[in-house]
Amino acid sequence: MSEISESIVYFWLSRALLGAHRCNELLNAFGYAELWNAFTDREIREAVGEKYGFLRDSRDVGYLQAERKALAAAGIQVVTRANPDFPERLRQKEVSPPVALYCKGDVRLLTRDTVTVVGTRACSRYGRDVAERLTAGLIQAGMTVATGMATGIDGYVLRAAIDAGGRPISVLASGLDKVTPVSHEPLAAEVAEKGLLVSELPLGTDAQKFTFRERNRLLAGLSL
Repeated sequence: MSEISESIVYFWLSRALLGAHRCNELLNAFGYAELWNAFTDREIREAVGEKYGFLRDSRDVGYLQAERKALAAAGIQVVTRANPDFPERLRQKEVSPPVALYCKGDVRLLTRDTVTVVGTRACSRYGRDVAERLTAGLIQAGMTVATGMATGIDGYVLRAAIDAGGRPISVLASGLDKVTPVSHEPLAAEVAEKGLLVSELPLGTDAQKFTFRERNRLLAGLSL
């Protein structure tokens, strides 16, 4: 059996859009090394299902290393579960841990004391005021604030955090290059510069209804 990096296997799995739950089932059943080295075995083929072709075609260490280097050149760091920068709070089985996080910005923020502040897209003026005051107070107390990238409360939280001198985390329900809504692309760029953009989804992945639900578990998991 040839040796293979745990981090490479996690990156390989993350690109296939299997979903965290399914990835964890595969890893629990086979382990990362067996999953890679015995990939053509019938049991593994059947367990992987419709993603078998994609995983088979991308199962090359040199190719995967080149993909990570290309991401790094674009300012995107892949933090896998084998990386010490991967947050301990996201390793909890209740969270259904992602195999990898695609990050743009300061990955050290992943391990800071964090509070998540989220809310409705169609918020009232009162809701906006409370979110902004709460966010500013958390920043002043030395906390890192996490939220999404939606219109309404999420956007106001990010702006309030930056204006208060904070370094917010925004977790996306899409790939980092598919910011939703498009009108928040400038805000996302500012967050990447001053804080951290995070997604468990590879580049090119559009947001869908179920990916927002999956994103929410990461926001909950990151928060104290």
